[in-house]
Amino acid sequence: MKLVAYDHGVDALALGMQRLDAAQTKDELVEALWDLRDLVYDQPEIWGALTAEMVLQGLAYELEQTPADEGSQVSVSVLASALLRVLDPRSREP
Repeated sequence: MKLVAYDHGVDALALGMQRLDAAQTKDELVEALWDLRDLVYDQPEIWGALTAEMVLQGLAYELEQTPADEGSQVSVSVLASALLRVLDPRSREP
């Protein structure tokens, strides 16, 4: 696991995205998602342009782009990476 420590110089969005990017286990992924959910509650203006359709379409696209493996399960790191690309509001800026 990549350790992501709290730094007063890092904004909450960047920290949340770093924690999502660092997730290697189910528990780390769940914790990162709860942190981002809290950020949505605290700073809804950041997420206003994000719709359920965008999340689902983006997630499906990102997972389709993932190389197939021999198993039938998606790893936590692959899912976390896909969610990171879909959820990061900075990726939607013009």
